[in-house]
Amino acid sequence: YRRKEDLIMIKATVCIIVAVLFCCSQTTYAQSPAREEFLDYFIGLEKDKHIDWNSTLSFLRSGQVSPTCYNHVYTVHNDTVLFKNYAALMLDSTGKLTPSGMFKGNWLEVGDYRECTVDVNNAVDRPEDIEAMYCLVTWAGIPLDLSVYSEWNGYYQQGVCVPKSCSESEVQNLTWTGFLGLKPMPSWYIFDVKCQREEKYTTYSTGAIVALVIIAIMLCVLAVSTLYEFIIICRFPEEKRKFLTSSGVGRFLLSCSVYSNTKKMLDMRQHPGQLPALHGIRVISTLWIIFGHTPFFNIGNVRTVNNAEKAQSSGEWWYFIQGNMDMAVDTFLLLSGMLVTYLFMKQMKKTGGVFTWRDYGLHVLHRYWRLTPLLAFLLMINTW
Repeated sequence: YRRKEDLIMIKATVCIIVAVLFCCSQTTYAQSPAREEFLDYFIGLEKDKHIDWNSTLSFLRSGQVSPTCYNHVYTVHNDTVLFKNYAALMLDSTGKLTPSGMFKGNWLEVGDYRECTVDVNNAVDRPEDIEAMYCLVTWAGIPLDLSVYSEWNGYYQQGVCVPKSCSESEVQNLTWTGFLGLKPMPSWYIFDVKCQREEKYTTYSTGAIVALVIIAIMLCVLAVSTLYEFIIICRFPEEKRKFLTSSGVGRFLLSCSVYSNTKKMLDMRQHPGQLPALHGIRVISTLWIIFGHTPFFNIGNVRTVNNAEKAQSSGEWWYFIQGNMDMAVDTFLLLSGMLVTYLFMKQMKKTGGVFTWRDYGLHVLHRYWRLTPLLAFLLMINTW
């Protein structure tokens, strides 16, 4: 029995020591000067920001800000001062004033999209009636001598994490008064606000459904045609294969087969009647146009952070190639007109110089049938 009592005493002593060490470590961590210094600074961002309460309450009384949006913003403001986890994450995911490289043209501070839309909404202490939403606010009023190299001259873009109950106009009003987010400068004003609302993309419009059905049908035709060609190549002899591919259905399926069309595109043989020199001109012109458009690939997607260097690149010796890429477009226009004339002259040679209105109609119909389906498909994708 004494041995059991000794074991119990030893276990109790170990538990007490562990508990004391844990409490001491927590107390030491909580009272760490570095942690306290950081918390004071972080909470001070929210506590010490200048809020125009008169304008904020005026927006509320006039109906430009709904009571629900106001109450949610007020709750987030107070919870940030109290350093609640969800509110601290909303402040942390909001863009601050000073991104790196401002004097080189980087007037963009997007914040953290995932922290705002995922981490905040998954926080344990988040009130059930408050959901976070990411918005991109564009500020105007930047001195032009500072933003001369900015991609948007005179504008500064800032990511802001806000309650989803607020509309874009309410976000604009409350951000301008300094109540929402972190207003960069008192004299700046808002030019544009764009918010990402996930519920907008949960349903499809009728046009989008029609476009998806058309694309699905096209993909099914490609899959069936390719499978058909593989089956007749692997399962049937040459004579039977010619019979299957000579029918109308067989020719249509082969024309839609990915296998056959890939072989044609990669075929390096020169067929009779072709102009080989034109292929080289096409390749050079295509690469020239792509190279000339590389500065525009990031428009609307990713902002350039070293715009000062980008502006100075126009003085480099190689810039005349990139800056004159419109000449390659002229080359394509010349090639198009030349090929149309070349094909027309070949047709005239076949008919002995006879050209009727029927021939003209077939010629126009051929050009229309070659260009219109692709144009219609691109318009459908872009519209729906």
